[in-house]
Amino acid sequence: MLRWSSARSTAKKAEKLNPMKKQRHPLNVSLMLAARKGGENSVKKIEDILNRHQKDFVNEQNLFGETALMWAAKYGGKHGAGMMRLLVDAGADANKQDKDGTTALMIAAQQGGKHGA
Repeated sequence: MLRWSSARSTAKKAEKLNPMKKQRHPLNVSLMLAARKGGENSVKKIEDILNRHQKDFVNEQNLFGETALMWAAKYGGKHGAGMMRLLVDAGADANKQDKDGTTALMIAAQQGGKHGA
């Protein structure tokens, strides 16, 4: 009994730390993971998801209030602008705020360099 209780407690702690927990739509999880990975393949993956499905999930946020657009701005590197363009064209809100009040537009400006906002 002690082992089961301990395992269950650990699982609950892991759920609290999981930034993907809040998301309700599995395609948004795929968008966020593709944006997090970055690279040319991620641009193709995001384009494929957006072309094959309705886009009502592009503004969903994770536990920290982050969106796929924010992750594309933060982790996209030289392909970030392409990912962000696809997401904005699909209806992603560049001014949606995370829990700290940060927007994708602010992240793009900070991370940007020649590939940013």
